[in-house]
Amino acid sequence: MKKIVTILSIFISLYSYSQQTATSPYSGFGIGEVQFDQNVVLSAMGGTSSAYLSEYGSELNFSNPAANRNLSFTTFNIGVSNIFSKLETTKISEKNSSSSISEISLGFPIGKKTKFGIGFQPFSAVDYQLAKSDSSTTTHLITTNQFKGNGGLNSLHSFASYTLNDNWAIGLRFNYLFGNIDKTQEVYVEETDLITGFDSKINLKALLITPGISYTKKMKENFNLTIGATAGFGTDVSSEVDYLQSTYFYNSSGVRANVDTIRYTNYSNKYKIPSRYTIGASYGKSLSWNVGFDYKYSNATDFSLPNEQAIFKNSNRFSVGGWVIPDINSYKSYFNRITYRFGAFYDSGNLNINQTDIKNYALTFGAGLPIGKKGRLDPSMLNFGFEFGKNGTLDNNLILENYMKFKIGFNLNDIWFRKYKFD
Repeated sequence: MKKIVTILSIFISLYSYSQQTATSPYSGFGIGEVQFDQNVVLSAMGGTSSAYLSEYGSELNFSNPAANRNLSFTTFNIGVSNIFSKLETTKISEKNSSSSISEISLGFPIGKKTKFGIGFQPFSAVDYQLAKSDSSTTTHLITTNQFKGNGGLNSLHSFASYTLNDNWAIGLRFNYLFGNIDKTQEVYVEETDLITGFDSKINLKALLITPGISYTKKMKENFNLTIGATAGFGTDVSSEVDYLQSTYFYNSSGVRANVDTIRYTNYSNKYKIPSRYTIGASYGKSLSWNVGFDYKYSNATDFSLPNEQAIFKNSNRFSVGGWVIPDINSYKSYFNRITYRFGAFYDSGNLNINQTDIKNYALTFGAGLPIGKKGRLDPSMLNFGFEFGKNGTLDNNLILENYMKFKIGFNLNDIWFRKYKFD
C-alpha cells in the first residue's frame, strides 16, 4: 500500500491550499451547492447510484451503503474536480473556474458478509460574487449592491453493510457535517466615501444517518437485476451566527479601514437539512454491460438560513446511466478492457427565485482505465468523467449557468484481512 500512502500525502497537501469548490451564483442560497455522492465513477453515469454494484469488487458506493456486497478488495479512492462555467444574464456574461479535491475514501471487506468504508469530501460549497446597480429617481444617485459568499460544509462519513443472503443486503451510513459559510452584502452610494457592509458568518454542524437496502436477482446466466433504495431523514443543523453591520472603506491594499460598527449580534439557532429518499434499479450482463436509473426526492420546504431571498421547495431528480466493457479478456487491445460510462440527469431543484424554479440538467460520460499490473487480481483504475450541463434560466432577470465539470481520480486496490493457504 506504499503507493496509496504516497498519493494520499500529496493530495492532502494540495487540499490545504486550493479548495474553491463552486462557481454557481445559486450556491449562495441555503447550505450551498450540494456535492456529496458525486464521485468520479457515479457522476460519469449521471449519478445513478442506488443500484450500482462494483463489477470488479473494487469500488465504494457511499450513496447506498447497502450496495457494497461485491467489495472484495481494500480500495483507496481519491479524486479531483474541475469546473468551468459561463454565467449569462440578458445583458452580460462572465467565465469562471474552480478546482478542488472531490473525494478521499478507504474501504475494505471484513469477512465475506460485512463491508466497511470511511471517507472525506465536500458536502456543499458556497462561492459567488454578484453586483447590482440601481438609479434613484429622486436623487439620481447610483446605488450598487455587491454580494459575496464562500465556504460550505465538509463531510466525514462512514458506512457499514451486511449481506443477509444471496439476494438481500442492508447498510447504514453516517455523515458528520461541519463547516462555515461567510456571506457579505456591501452597499455603495455614488459620491459617498463610506461603504455599508452586512456580514454573516455561520458555523454549522450536523449528523446525518442514512439506511439503505439492496436486492439482487440472477435473471439468467450472467445477467443480474439489482434494486436499491435509501432514506436520508432530515436532521437538525446546529448553527452559530455572527452578524455585523458596519461602515468602512478599502485602503490602497484592499483592506477594510476606518471600520465603524453599527450593529453586532451573536446567536445560536437550529435549521433542518432536507430529508432525501432515493430508489433505483439496474440490469446488465456481468463484466460486459449495465444500465440503470435513479429517482431522488428531496423535501426542502422547511429549510432556511438567515436573510435568504429564495423560497425552498421539494425537488425531483431523474437520472439514467450505465457502463460498457467491450471485451474484458482481450489481450490484444487495451481499449477493449476499458470501462466506458455514460448518463444524463434532470433535477427540478430546491430553489424558487422571482417565482421561477432553478432547474439543472446535464449529459455525462467517462471511462475507467485499467492500471493494475495483475489483471483482475489488481483492478486498480484511473477514472475520469465529464459533465456538460445547464443550471438556472434567463427568465425574470435571473442567471443562466452553462458549465462543464471534469473529474479525475485514482482507484487503487490491495488485499487486507485475508489468510493465505499453502499446499
